[in-house]
Amino acid sequence: MIRTEYKMKAFQKVFYALFGVTALAGAGFLAYQFASEKNAAMFMHLALSVAFLGVYLVALAVRTRLVVEGTHLELRGAFREKAVDLSEIEGYRVVSTRNGSFTLLYLKEGRGPALREQLLRHG
Repeated sequence: MIRTEYKMKAFQKVFYALFGVTALAGAGFLAYQFASEKNAAMFMHLALSVAFLGVYLVALAVRTRLVVEGTHLELRGAFREKAVDLSEIEGYRVVSTRNGSFTLLYLKEGRGPALREQLLRHG
């Protein structure tokens, strides 16, 4: 069985990784700077939110891919994975936006769209 992996484009990976590392550094700076403040809990909440954004973006850059193996499609995101068999797909639709176009795969029995992701972009 042939296994093919489609990864994010290099410039997207670099952008997400750099922005994520910058967010992590900013969160560390916020935590260090405001640790001794009177309202430290509020600033720590802000620092944790920025840190979560950084972790998400770095994970997105590292993990995101579409795997096609035989009749099995698997989409890996930052923290979740979705899998579908080709026999479950009813059809597809190409959606155009001002930022480009992407493909939606529709599942049988009206279960809605599946596997909508930047990896399926056309242009």
